[in-house]
Amino acid sequence: MKQKITLTLVAFALSVYWVDSKEIRGKVTKGGKGVGGVFVSAHDTENRKATGVFTAADGSYIIDDLRQKDYRVRARQKGLNDVWLDDITAGSKSVEIKMTNATGWKLERQRTADSAFGRLKFDNTRDKLNFKMFCTYCHQIGTVGFRTPEQPVDWETMIRRMNGFGALYPHTKRTIVKRIMDTYKGEAVDKWPKYVPPPAPTGTVTKAKITWWEMGKRYESQYHDIDLSPDGRLIYAVNITKGYMVTVDTKTDKQVYKKFPRGSHGPHSIEPDNDGHMWVT
Repeated sequence: MKQKITLTLVAFALSVYWVDSKEIRGKVTKGGKGVGGVFVSAHDTENRKATGVFTAADGSYIIDDLRQKDYRVRARQKGLNDVWLDDITAGSKSVEIKMTNATGWKLERQRTADSAFGRLKFDNTRDKLNFKMFCTYCHQIGTVGFRTPEQPVDWETMIRRMNGFGALYPHTKRTIVKRIMDTYKGEAVDKWPKYVPPPAPTGTVTKAKITWWEMGKRYESQYHDIDLSPDGRLIYAVNITKGYMVTVDTKTDKQVYKKFPRGSHGPHSIEPDNDGHMWVT
């Protein structure tokens, strides 16, 4: 009798899971032909969660394990214009996404940080590596966000803050502000050669399924390190400017925010110890 009840409960749990679990499937095309390696994601705005997959070589895709609700669906690939579709219901089986080539500014804004950094010239490899090791390992140099300062004083303030740790060579400190302004300010970008996107992903990497959550207030939050709880269920992150820690439950999507005690400044990294406790510096 006990075994019968147990089997019944397991069967019921599985049936509930499959009823709740839905998928969105379809195809990405360009000029009527399927496009492989496009990243297609379904966005749950209510739970601030998104899940994405890459299209197969023929352009087909399946995003599974979704709740029964409407999603915003996005398709993107370097060299193509982003496409957003609204109110796509989980369970939809023939969602076609038509993409077109990106040109002009829409293409340029897709330039990756490594490509943009490649435009910055140094007198020798040693100086370049010094700047690269102490600046680009944490910050993206040359991207649209990096190029937002408008006046020379704004650029000088930004670079001097980056150089606050005193890691750059003295002769680099004297020339780096002008060097960066000559490369990234205003019309200098218009003289760059046309951005050539990398090939679309293929092979094993296209089997990946990626899920992520949006945390904090948009355009305000600055999270530095993240880590997983020992059992992999919770995601921990620390906000370096607002002084709090957030956990995201990957099973329920619940987010919990905890303010650090008064006197704590600039939470930077978070690491688990052998006992499962999380330590913050």
